Amino acid sequence: ILSAILCCTYVMNIAFYYFTPYATSRFGMVATAGAFVTIAAQYVRPIAAFGGGAIADKLGRSKVMYVTFSMMALGTLLMVVMGNMSSTLFIVLCIMIYAGMYGGYSMVFSMMDEGGVPIRVAGTAIGLVCTLGYLPEVIVPFCSGKILDTFGESGYRYLFIAIVAIMIVGILMLTVWDRYVKKLRAQ
Repeated sequence: ILSAILCCTYVMNIAFYYFTPYATSRFGMVATAGAFVTIAAQYVRPIAAFGGGAIADKLGRSKVMYVTFSMMALGTLLMVVMGNMSSTLFIVLCIMIYAGMYGGYSMVFSMMDEGGVPIRVAGTAIGLVCTLGYLPEVIVPFCSGKILDTFGESGYRYLFIAIVAIMIVGILMLTVWDRYVKKLRAQ
């Protein structure tokens, strides 16, 4: 379950690199302004990762993960439905997505404890979670390239719709995880 959750969050960690070419082709941003779209993620990362973890310690990891997946899904969905937005609004949506992306990504491994993974096998468990969870690093560029080669600039719309669908799968996997943890605690 954690592998699937990591996989869903990591899709965005790879797919956000397509925001820059989208910004330059869709909004006519110059390359340096378009690059800011990607660079902004690095400035959001420390704040979102630390903030997400701190909030999760108070409210619960899954609750915060629901919010982070929702931020990524909503931000990406708005990119799809608001095709004629300003470049400023696009950057704001990107920053919202980055906050969700790094806020959620930073918590996945902390969920192992609540899932009852014994510390003596934590290394093996992390290895398994990573092996499956980091598959988007191989799959996302291949699929994105195929979509963009096939559909051209309008392929970004299909790519973003696929990302939204994957974020929804992430939310569903969180629901499965919550049920698993609830059942584990009842035992």
